[in-house]
Amino acid sequence: MLPIKDANLVATIVKLTANSDTVTLPRMSSTANKVAQLRRIGDPAVTVTQSSITAVTLAGVEGDEILLVSLHKTPIPAPTGDGA
Repeated sequence: MLPIKDANLVATIVKLTANSDTVTLPRMSSTANKVAQLRRIGDPAVTVTQSSITAVTLAGVEGDEILLVSLHKTPIPAPTGDGA
């Protein structure tokens, strides 16, 4: 986690367990456009779609390992239900 003014950036490494996978992140600062793949040298390109304040859908190849960077409020609110 990297604190920035009034927000936090969270880096998460994910390994896809299927060609289409969903991960749950801590509550992001909004329900859309708050997560992206940060591609390192040799990383595969994966389609990243934020479907709610905590859910992210990934489309790639099973076994792909990727780095996600997401934007969260500060402090990150406790998870009390999707969209709460």
